Amino acid sequence: MVSFKSFLLCSLAVVASLVTGAPTNGCPAGQTVFTQYNEGVVDASPYHVWQYIGDFFDVSWQGFQLLGTTGKDNTPGATRTFSTLGLTLTERLDQNIGSTTWGPWQFFFLQKFTLLGNPQVAGASVTNVHDVLKVYPVWGGSKISWTVTGCANVTAIAQAVFDQVHGGAISGTVTKFAS
Repeated sequence: MVSFKSFLLCSLAVVASLVTGAPTNGCPAGQTVFTQYNEGVVDASPYHVWQYIGDFFDVSWQGFQLLGTTGKDNTPGATRTFSTLGLTLTERLDQNIGSTTWGPWQFFFLQKFTLLGNPQVAGASVTNVHDVLKVYPVWGGSKISWTVTGCANVTAIAQAVFDQVHGGAISGTVTKFAS
């Protein structure tokens, strides 16, 4: 018989996965879980920030070159293939809140997406990579938060790469709205 404590811990892991996109089934042999969090405060409303960054098929705000798409933009199941850091990567949109019905009355936006495949990134092999990108109001503007969780054989490299790429995209957005 399953104890209540075991049931509760398992249920919490599943709920955490749904909210954060974190893998719950562990990592492949030789890899461990990594997480990288980046944030920035933008001097603009969440609506205006999301107008700039919330189109799943538009990766230009991240400094990437879009190579192709499948499916309908901002719809779960859609994919985007892009080039960055000398790599060609594909991501699938898993969840979207706000991008299909933009309006100035909205204050919370979210996209959850998955990096497909098993790319080699700066010497680190990464798998089960899930991103959660959010924009929400804070005093003085909006906060962009970007959490990535996945598995890597060299977690420090994976964290550094995602910190550089996501941190750079957020900093660029903060700068755009500051001018």
